[in-house]
This record gives sequence, C-alpha cells and structure tokens, in this order.
Amino acid sequence: MRAYISSFRGPFGTTQVGVEIGATYRVARRLSLIASYSYNDSIYDDDTVNGTAFVPTKGVRIVDTPAHLPRGEINYDDGMFFGNVAGAFTSRHNVTYTDDVSVNGYTLLNAAVDYRFPANSALAGVEIQVNAVNPTDASLVASTAVTQFQTFNRNLRLRTPDIR
Repeated sequence: MRAYISSFRGPFGTTQVGVEIGATYRVARRLSLIASYSYNDSIYDDDTVNGTAFVPTKGVRIVDTPAHLPRGEINYDDGMFFGNVAGAFTSRHNVTYTDDVSVNGYTLLNAAVDYRFPANSALAGVEIQVNAVNPTDASLVASTAVTQFQTFNRNLRLRTPDIR
C-alpha cells in the first residue's frame, strides 16, 4: 500500500491540496486486485482581470481538475493467459474558469485478454491481445481546451451529452 499527501501553492495564484492512496492485494499467485483513490482540491486563489473585464475566479475549482478519481482493477496472469478488467471514475470538472460549464462525472470500464505463445513454440515471443475499451459506451468528453476566459473550444470534443 502506498499513500501520498500534498499541498501546493501554484505559480498563478492557485492552491492545490490532495491525497492519493493505492493498494495491491494478491488474492492468489495468478490473481491480484488493485485499487487506488485520488482526491484533489485545486482552486484559484484570486479573481482575475481579462483586459478590462473582471472575471470572478476566486474559490473556483481549477479547469479540468476533478476532485475524485477512484480506480479498481482485477488481473489474472498464469504466464500464458492474461486478462484484466479495470474501472475508473472521474468526477465532475469545470471546462471554464468561472464554473459555468462543466463535464459531469463518468465511469469507464476496460478489459483485456492476452495469450502468450510458449517459449518452445515456433511463435515464441508472440502475444495476441484483444482489448475492450469503454465497452459500456459511456458518453464522455475526451479532451477539452479553454482558450481565453469562458471560451470553450468545441473542436476537441469526442461526444458531449454530459456537458451542462
């Protein structure tokens, strides 16, 4: 198990306080469980002026910085067959400096199955792997960019039904 606690005063008037904890548990020789959790409280310390416009950013969560990031994973590996299932949650986070547009929290699931050919076979060193990325088809924003205050760059969106 590992744990980290940090506090940081950023270079542009931000304060960031967080904790991260993670653990791996070997259920059996071939089966393990991994869990982690991160909490991040990152805010702007002051309001901002953009040209002559006053922008109320004091106390607002930093753009694209979710507070909660739990993750869990189950792994199986017997040397020939490998498989895992992983799930991760990302909590709601801002898209703008003033928190008037945000992305709702979402959960992603991923899975993989792998076969390693035996060392004494003609295909030694070759692996075949099948991955299922987001098989539940969770709607999410893959990438966001903020260009100037309160301007949302919509060119980098994958899908956005969760933006409010």
